[in-house]
Amino acid sequence: MTYGSFYEITNPLTTVTGTRFVEWFGGQGQIPDRWKRHDVAGSGNAWADQWGLHIETGSGSSNNTQLDFGNDARHFNPVGAKTIGIIRKITAENVFIDGGFKDGYGDDNNQMSFCHIEEYSSLDGIYLMTGASSSSSTNTGVAEDEHFHQYEIELTASNNNMKLDGTLVATKTDNLPTTKTQPAFKILTRTSAAASGIIQYCEAWNT
Repeated sequence: MTYGSFYEITNPLTTVTGTRFVEWFGGQGQIPDRWKRHDVAGSGNAWADQWGLHIETGSGSSNNTQLDFGNDARHFNPVGAKTIGIIRKITAENVFIDGGFKDGYGDDNNQMSFCHIEEYSSLDGIYLMTGASSSSSTNTGVAEDEHFHQYEIELTASNNNMKLDGTLVATKTDNLPTTKTQPAFKILTRTSAAASGIIQYCEAWNT
């Protein structure tokens, strides 16, 4: 039998594949064209090298920079989607880095589901942060650090859950996003010094 594609070999023809997106960052010098950097506050920067895509804030307190598709494309279902990412917080203190799903950009915490890695005062740790009209967080109990971490976030009708480095670490059943989203990353400095992080990988699909 002849098949029209690899997908037809491994799946019944009655199963329709969902929207799937994959991005390996690194070695390109510039941000890939499909991504847009938003300097939400201050003047940030982003560039790629062999380690991945570096994202950096400006040097003012609460300066923050977000990376997303930069348009009205919101492909991913709030009650049936997954995203996988690899991120690293480079700056050690007074900073957070996020990776996951969000519907837009800005200082609001609406319509999102993020892996949130922070070192600031009593907020040290790695959290699953979600929001419909405001944000709330579940502490995974995993300590924050300056290493690469792989997160996997799944959105369903009843909960959002997050795996960290292959282990299920958090499930939230309240304050879940309700609108379509896109992959997004964000970094914020808590002091008057620039903060930076690295994004290595992003994958997202509807389930």
